[in-house]
Amino acid sequence: MAYHPLNVSKGAKLVYPDEGFNAYAALKAINDEKLTSLYGVPTMFIEMLHVNEQHKGKFDLSSLRTGVIAGALAPRPVIINHYL
Repeated sequence: MAYHPLNVSKGAKLVYPDEGFNAYAALKAINDEKLTSLYGVPTMFIEMLHVNEQHKGKFDLSSLRTGVIAGALAPRPVIINHYL
């Protein structure tokens, strides 16, 4: 996942939950570390949504304040069904 260098200069904590993308590890990191921002491509967000649905109630994602989807357009149903 990407990050903005300015965040680091202001004291942000960077968390790399795995060597490559792993939706379960990303959700566990959000839950355990109380992360507030998440950056990724649409495929990552879609996979995290699927894994979270499979483990309903296991992950506390309430600490998230923002998510940045970049690299490609996010499918309209994902935005409408999960973010609006």
